[in-house]
Amino acid sequence: MWHSIVNINEKSIFIDKINQIYSTIQQNKTKVNTNLNSNLVEGNLGIILFLTYYSIVFDNAESKRITINLIQNVIENIDSLKPDASLFTGLSGLGWVLQFLINIQYIEFNDSDLQEIDEIILRSIIDNLKFGNFDLISGGIGQILYLLERNPSRFDSHFFERVIKQINYLKLSNNGYSYWNNIEYWLEVQTEKANLGLAHGTISISYLLSKLYQYGYAPSICQRLIHESISFYKYCRKQDTLKSIFPTVYPFETSHENSRLAWCNGDLGIGISILQIGIRLKDELIQDFGNEILLSTTTRKNLKVNGVFDSSFCHGTSGIGHIYNKAYQYTKDVKYKEASKYWFTKTLELAKFEDGYAGYKTWFGTDNESWKNELGLLTGISGVGLSLISFVSDISPDWDKIFLLS
Repeated sequence: MWHSIVNINEKSIFIDKINQIYSTIQQNKTKVNTNLNSNLVEGNLGIILFLTYYSIVFDNAESKRITINLIQNVIENIDSLKPDASLFTGLSGLGWVLQFLINIQYIEFNDSDLQEIDEIILRSIIDNLKFGNFDLISGGIGQILYLLERNPSRFDSHFFERVIKQINYLKLSNNGYSYWNNIEYWLEVQTEKANLGLAHGTISISYLLSKLYQYGYAPSICQRLIHESISFYKYCRKQDTLKSIFPTVYPFETSHENSRLAWCNGDLGIGISILQIGIRLKDELIQDFGNEILLSTTTRKNLKVNGVFDSSFCHGTSGIGHIYNKAYQYTKDVKYKEASKYWFTKTLELAKFEDGYAGYKTWFGTDNESWKNELGLLTGISGVGLSLISFVSDISPDWDKIFLLS
């Protein structure tokens, strides 16, 4: 059962910021309504998720009206997503959001339209897994999340068993541990390194295997691969853990190489994933390992040192605060509650731009236009708003399944 970790006296300042985010989206309704980009990174699908939860938590009829209009707009412009079938920039994302809203009984939708998407996604998953593109953002894992949201029972069980066998086939093993080299998602080329993070790395494959194990697909293979991958993470711990336990990739250049504090890469995403995997497998040793990793991050509070520059969910303060909130809900360890409050307070402090959306801008670290206004889910104010809503409300943040956090 999900409960807000802030008391009634603390909530008002965070609710004010949530309302500012909603007002900003309203003020930009012309831009939103004419935006043909319907993806989850910077497009309207992320805005739809924020508005959905805003309308539910605050019983706001106007927000629901805007949401329904946006959904119609996205469906009418579905061709803007083709031929991309990925979760965060393509058809899987559209299908996931629509099915999610159906599952929480927010909308009704003609299932035959989603069946057309099913066929495209099933073919694309097979193509992606042939050359090892498991990436959550752009590859097979994200697409499989769509199938799981649809309800896997509507698909042939042999399909998921085939996926598991392909994951097993592509693993790299040594001394009892297993991992997977990743595709550089922006180039779609195979690398000689294994990304360790949640957005693009081996731990996301382990997470998927734990979900498939939970559904009963090839459980013995899933369990073996999970244990082998957890052994890999134990092997990858750096000798110098002063800043981070894990580097960003394996093999790493030196024992001093550190990873950032974020959802996308580094110890935080790895730790929360391992904790969830342990809970699904009812394996206390795996849970303890996840907890050990997470607790080690709670003392990392310097933004610059830890590579935290903005409030975004992907690599900023709101994603960090939300993960600690999740860790507290799982464990009831007050260190996570304190850490979540710290990072959400930092989230408010980062709303410092006079020309920003609700005061926020996103850091992209490029020479040109390093700070940008973003409305979307992954790097924009919709993701910030959703995490703040979950911070102040007692409604379970099931939306975070899309980030491998439920």
